[in-house]
Amino acid sequence: MARKVSPHPTTMTCLTHLRRAALVIPLAAASLGAQTLTVSDITPGWQNVTGGTNVAIANSPADPITLRWGNSMGSGQSGYNFNDRATPFDVVLGPGGSARFLLGRFTHLNRPIESGTSISGAQLRVQMTIAGAAPTTFAEVFQLAHEETPNGADPCPYGGPNGSGVNAEGCADRVLVTSNITADGFSFGGTQYFLRLLGFSSSNSSFVGAGDFLSAENGSNDAWLWAEITTERPNIVPEPSTYVLMATGLVGLGMLRRRRRA
Repeated sequence: MARKVSPHPTTMTCLTHLRRAALVIPLAAASLGAQTLTVSDITPGWQNVTGGTNVAIANSPADPITLRWGNSMGSGQSGYNFNDRATPFDVVLGPGGSARFLLGRFTHLNRPIESGTSISGAQLRVQMTIAGAAPTTFAEVFQLAHEETPNGADPCPYGGPNGSGVNAEGCADRVLVTSNITADGFSFGGTQYFLRLLGFSSSNSSFVGAGDFLSAENGSNDAWLWAEITTERPNIVPEPSTYVLMATGLVGLGMLRRRRRA
């Protein structure tokens, strides 16, 4: 008759831990399971423009909010328009606690302007209201970089040769989302969430694209700006003014040290 062998106590302990882990993992995932957030209002605004001449901002309540710059060469100033998405709408968070959604339509008015009069960047502040969140209304700030390319370059810096495709009228300019400037986020259902921009998409139904947007010369070029609600805190890049304050502080610290040595 075969002898019945009992599991070693260490083996039993391991099996017990595995069973407990198997119970804990689904519960943790369930806590970030499908939740629906209702966005009842989006209020965007341009701010902190870097460079450019004759810069004008109009953050009116009605769409679109506008940013204009440059010395016109006959076709008006260059600029940005942004039309936020109509509200209310629902954002359904997946099991990982994140979801992508359309934020609005971005338009670059790419006009011929005098050399040296273009901006190099601007910030887009997005305020949102989410029912049941804490705080209910919160705002995040994002940095956009603008690259005004030389129209006569060949090949163009982006998009291939001059005279074809997106460069048919000269070298396309480049706009990209570079970073979060703030990431305060909000709490919902006991979990902390953050808002970040994914970048520009060629589609308003799904995120298809990359972080940058190539804008053809002499056109009013549209792209769709997509965002993401996530539990992962974005990396924060300080505003230029913050760098100035840091540099001033370091200089002051150096002077203080020199005085102490003297």
